[in-house]
Amino acid sequence: MPASQNWNFGIQHELGKDFVFELDYVGSHATRVIRVLDAVPPDPVLVQQAIAACVAARTAGNPSGCAPGDPQGAISNGVLYTGLFDPSGNPIAPPAIRETALQSAGFFPPTNITKINADAKYNSLQAKVAKPMSHGLQLGADYTWAHATDNSNDPLTPESGAGSFPVDSRNPNVIAHGNSDNDIRHRVVVSFT
Repeated sequence: MPASQNWNFGIQHELGKDFVFELDYVGSHATRVIRVLDAVPPDPVLVQQAIAACVAARTAGNPSGCAPGDPQGAISNGVLYTGLFDPSGNPIAPPAIRETALQSAGFFPPTNITKINADAKYNSLQAKVAKPMSHGLQLGADYTWAHATDNSNDPLTPESGAGSFPVDSRNPNVIAHGNSDNDIRHRVVVSFT
């Protein structure tokens, strides 16, 4: 079950007649956050072997092979699961997955698995000024500096251009911690109520 710890503290001071200044720190740490992982991630060692086989095919004269280092990205996406074939159906590079109960070459299982093993952090400094006006009206301005980090993309709507899987689904906590999809650093609100 996801959990969240939240904390805050602040000061409020009256500056002059009916002019209030407030400064707050707000923080939170969430654990067991939902994360989507690749159910059967390609093995990095097998990816390198597939690229080497693809380059060797080009070197041997097959135009469907890869340039050194595979700059065109032939060994990517679905090819990682099926292998690469030339137009006449001859294999160029093998699949880059380990044979498991869930996965065998050319068979596509559920593409992801949902876990609750990520975490998230939020820290912000919030400043507010307010001035009561006549007839119960109030003028206010708020500024928030915040930073949100996590090691999970939003599983429902990942940030534009971001995949929903971590770089390495086998070790998702190693290099996947970074800015959250909902990280908004600066926010200013002016209000008249």
